[in-house]
Amino acid sequence: MFAADLPLFLAGPPGDDAVVAGRPLRALFDAAYADVLGVAGIAPALTCASADVAHAVRGSAVVVRGVAYSVVNIQPDGTGVTVLILERT
Repeated sequence: MFAADLPLFLAGPPGDDAVVAGRPLRALFDAAYADVLGVAGIAPALTCASADVAHAVRGSAVVVRGVAYSVVNIQPDGTGVTVLILERT
């Protein structure tokens, strides 16, 4: 199951350090995400372990790669992975 391996995957080189609503975590940052239909979006996104961002709500502050964002949408996939759609602040 991918969700069980997510923390190990994020700990490696592809992961980014981030702070979501005051809590540090490892996640995958993407400057432009693709939605479920495969159409590229224009908003940055942060793919996280759902347990790491259970406290996040719309408007939560996020800092990744030294840039400040806020959460504009939360997309859990039901497998233990959540994508936070971000907006630069």
